[in-house]
This record gives sequence, C-alpha cells and structure tokens, in this order.
Amino acid sequence: MAYNKMFYWSEDDHAYITNVPSLPGCMADGETIEESLENADVIIEEWISLAKELGREIPPEDFAVIDSTAPTSIDVAAYILAQLNSESEKRHMDNVIATYGNENGDTLREYTHRERPWRETRVTLKDGESDNKDIPERLMMEYYHN
Repeated sequence: MAYNKMFYWSEDDHAYITNVPSLPGCMADGETIEESLENADVIIEEWISLAKELGREIPPEDFAVIDSTAPTSIDVAAYILAQLNSESEKRHMDNVIATYGNENGDTLREYTHRERPWRETRVTLKDGESDNKDIPERLMMEYYHN
C-alpha cells in the first residue's frame, strides 16, 4: 500500500510511533523505526479490511509527498548513532547531528534532493512524482566520501 507514513519517538510510550495521515486513527508503534514502519503496514491492511467490511470509503493511496513532517531529525539521528560500531562512524554522525539535527524533514528533503546521488537515481521523475528507488551505495560512497 502506498500511503504516506510519519514516525516520531514518543518518550511517553518509549517507542517509535508511526501514523498514516490518510487513514484516520491508523497508527502503530515499535521499539525501532523499522519495527514501527513494518507494524504500520500490517495496521494499514487491517484498517482497509475493516473499512471494506463496514462498507466505508477507502481513501486513495498517496502518490504525493507529505507536505509537512513536523518532527525534527534529531530522534532519527540519535537512533542511527546508537546502531553504529566504530568511533569514526560515531564522530561522523555527531557532526551530522550538530549540523542538521534541528532541521525539519521538509528542509532535509530539499537538501538531499539537490545532491547528485538523489538526482542521478531519480533523473526520470517529473516534478511532484514520488518513487521508492534505492540510491546505489556506490553513488553514496562517491559523493559523501570525496
């Protein structure tokens, strides 16, 4: 299902919360970002199944990018930092957090969409068009390690 998802760290729940803005009340949690997103996929299917059962309208899938992502990147960066093993990686991530940690998702998206790896991978996309194509690691390494 192609529905936009928004996640954030909830200190109250001690979990990552993912909600699906197009499907009212559709949300999931998880100990990790990945688990929260995976759980959201299950909940989306259950939400749609119940809506069909009840004869309710199912909102169309999202084909546009969410206009706003309120949480800052600091929680995501902190989560990634906890997953790193080498001191060099940790120092690098500390620098990334110091530089970009207070930016919101919209600003970070603007930054990355201007960078060569993103542009080269998605060269065929039209304005406003979205895809989930992975950026090749080779492009990332060339761009960020030079």
